[in-house]
Amino acid sequence: MKVDWEQQAFDGLDAPRPRKRRKPRGVEKGNPFAELVARFLGTERRTLSGKKDKGDLVSRVWSHEIKCPGRGRPLDLSTAMRESKRQAENAGVALYSVITRRTGYPVAEAFFTIPLWMARDLGLDSEWKRD
Repeated sequence: MKVDWEQQAFDGLDAPRPRKRRKPRGVEKGNPFAELVARFLGTERRTLSGKKDKGDLVSRVWSHEIKCPGRGRPLDLSTAMRESKRQAENAGVALYSVITRRTGYPVAEAFFTIPLWMARDLGLDSEWKRD
C-alpha cells in the first residue's frame, strides 16, 4: 500500500492530547451553594435540562434560581429574574424566585427575591395596609 508524504510525516507521532476543560468559576462556587440551600430548605436539586431548564431547586409550586456571585462581583438581578421566570414557565409553576448568596454569611442569611406583585398575591402585604 502506498503512503503519501503527508501520512509519512505523522507516522510515529502521538496525537495531541485534548485540552482539559475547566468549569467556569461561577459553576464551581454555585453548585456547592445550591447544595447547601437545598439542604437548608429540605428539598433536592434539579438536574440541568439545557434550554428547557426548570430551575435549580425542586418544589411543587415554586421554581428557585440559585445565584452565587463572587466577592465584589455584581449580580444582574433583572437578568436573573427573567431567567427564573422562564424556568418557572418550563416547569409549569406560577411562583419563582432568585436566591442569592451573601458573601461571608451563612446560608440562612441568603437573599430570597420575588417580584412585588407576587408578594402582594401571597398576602405578604397585610402589614402595609392601613385600616
